[in-house]
Amino acid sequence: MKKIKALSVFLTLIFILSCAVSASWDLDGQKFNNTTEIYPGVMRHYIETPASSPYKLQKINIIEFDLAQRDLYLDVVYPQDCAVKLSTTKNVMNAFTKENNGKTAIAGVNGDMWMVTYAHARVKGSGTSYGGYSDAVVKKSFPVSRGFNMSDGEIYSTAHMTQETPYEGEFWSFGVTDDFIPVMGNPQAKVMIKDENTGKEVKADGINRLPAKNALVVYTDKAMKGLNNFALDDAYEVLIEFDGDYKMCHGADFTGTVKAIYGPDDSADPPLINNKQIVLTARGTRVSYINEFKIGDKINFTCEITDIEGKTELWQRVTNCVGGHIQFVVGGKLTGNGVGEGANYPSTIIGYTSDKKVVMITIDGRQKNYSVGASSSTLSQLAKDLDLYDAFLVDGGGSTTMTIAKADDYKNLQTVNSPSDGSDRSVNNSIILSFGKERAAQGEFVIEKPEKVEIDMTNLSFPSKAYADGVAGAKNECSCEWDNGDLKLTATGLKTNDPYVNISYQYAKENISADDYKVATVVYKLPETNAKASYSTEIFFCANGGGAEGGQSAVGQIKRTGKYEYVNISAKSVSKWKGKATGIRLDFFTSATEGDVMYVHNILFSKTAEEADERAAYIVGVLNGEIEETTAETTAPPETETETETETVTETETETETETELETKTVQTTTVSQTETEPKETTGAETEQTNNSGSSVNPFIIIAIVAAGVIITVIGVMIVKKKK
Repeated sequence: MKKIKALSVFLTLIFILSCAVSASWDLDGQKFNNTTEIYPGVMRHYIETPASSPYKLQKINIIEFDLAQRDLYLDVVYPQDCAVKLSTTKNVMNAFTKENNGKTAIAGVNGDMWMVTYAHARVKGSGTSYGGYSDAVVKKSFPVSRGFNMSDGEIYSTAHMTQETPYEGEFWSFGVTDDFIPVMGNPQAKVMIKDENTGKEVKADGINRLPAKNALVVYTDKAMKGLNNFALDDAYEVLIEFDGDYKMCHGADFTGTVKAIYGPDDSADPPLINNKQIVLTARGTRVSYINEFKIGDKINFTCEITDIEGKTELWQRVTNCVGGHIQFVVGGKLTGNGVGEGANYPSTIIGYTSDKKVVMITIDGRQKNYSVGASSSTLSQLAKDLDLYDAFLVDGGGSTTMTIAKADDYKNLQTVNSPSDGSDRSVNNSIILSFGKERAAQGEFVIEKPEKVEIDMTNLSFPSKAYADGVAGAKNECSCEWDNGDLKLTATGLKTNDPYVNISYQYAKENISADDYKVATVVYKLPETNAKASYSTEIFFCANGGGAEGGQSAVGQIKRTGKYEYVNISAKSVSKWKGKATGIRLDFFTSATEGDVMYVHNILFSKTAEEADERAAYIVGVLNGEIEETTAETTAPPETETETETETVTETETETETETELETKTVQTTTVSQTETEPKETTGAETEQTNNSGSSVNPFIIIAIVAAGVIITVIGVMIVKKKK
């Protein structure tokens, strides 16, 4: 009977242990994967991949947690609570734990990029030139974040303005709402300034941005309590004081009094300010909007937050957020954005998975024989392996840092990655995960997984909205929607006059070879309401998971006729169009007028220009009613042979299908070892880890063990009872 009892206990333990096995986060081709729990419910995954893997030689750290866990908090934290100070993530975590009323930091990574003196924040007298601009912007360093950032419910900076030359595009943000829902988007703050004495009202260009030419900036105490006397001497500045503390956030509405004015001819500058003061700074064309303010005038401020990506309601409830860029997966779809193939970029990533887990990730880089760093294909592979839903990069390079607290008392902080600078870099802000007293439950966190549609890379068409949603990735200065069998692209919100959309082929039933398919064809229609009779259109060709890169594109000419037309764009001169074709970026107008539209009906890939002409001419003829559609082989003419300079290519047999969507005919073609060098000596917590091998446990084996454990345990218990 003792043996039976022992067996019963043993099997029960097997059952418990098998239930405790958590799914490991495996990366394709990994050689080492170690998972540790650094706090209950918070996992750290340390993964090594060899040079022969899809990731190349990498050292990757991942912190994984669920904000539904009610003792976890995620904050964006600034050194000394100031938007223009720099400090290491480790120092910020130490200060956070000491100053935050029962919150204890568990893990942290570096946050947003900031405006540096060798680029946008060009200091007077330095002679700095960047991106074709050499004009001075500030009198001293002003290291404000690049993106939209909030901490503890208050805006610390709005995003990069067009006046901050050169303008380098929109920055996104990752935030957490007041009920702990993570969200990623493109938030905008509309700050209105009204002189209640005159009734004049003006919209500010930004909050705590650079005092750039032709800009009107609102400086709160979150910046100017730590730095003053940074604006150039041509600036016009107004100091406004309030009766009490204010908070610049969505729904803000407060009124203060003009206390001092500092014009270009004045020798004095605004002082450091406190939490009851604001400074308005204007230069160039924006001076006239505030130079009629007088001492004693009552000035009202209001603030409204919206989100370009349509998540305004969530963003109006965000309390902490960090700016970022290169959003490589949005809504569960690869966007086509990347850092470039071969960039070898040390990267810090934040996002969340399709099963609602938040992740903070570092990929070490620029360290030969240890970890090379991310490229575009690294990011797309990571999105697939981790099932990321929304994710982007915050600051990277030498800033990439991950620090964790040792689980014994959470006071001993350790940097667990290998920063490429050789030591922790001081950064503008940090993202800190902490534990504290139990809080309110998480609100309703909705994940809308995209409908997966099988597409044909040789002829991409849009027979339903699901097809448009499935392939349209990141876009710039345009709207993108399905319209009766077409992908409707509208130029809107033009700042750089560069409207484009990334087309992802992640749902292709088979990726074609970029070595074979050298001609892209766009079947399109330009409505007669467009501003111009002709335009240039440009395609960036993306292979092997890479994103759009300069020099990897080709241009074609398109015309406004009000009918369907086509344009062939050859990739023969695109040097990196080799291997597996994975996407394109369609810059549908290289120069546009607000409201210009292109309807895209098909995007074809062909092996030769002759084949492309034959296929596209037939599709256009059918769409325009100039050719009668046949009942078989309707979208391509019969099989032909085309001779090229070097070889004869026989077109594969095609099969066609015709579908009517909302009275619009859709024409659709259906076509059928490096050796890793020795890594450098491991550092930090890596020395404590043991190899649990790169292979993952088969979930069916775990299920079988669990089931067997349950059955045998029950039988054992029954036998014991019977013996009694």
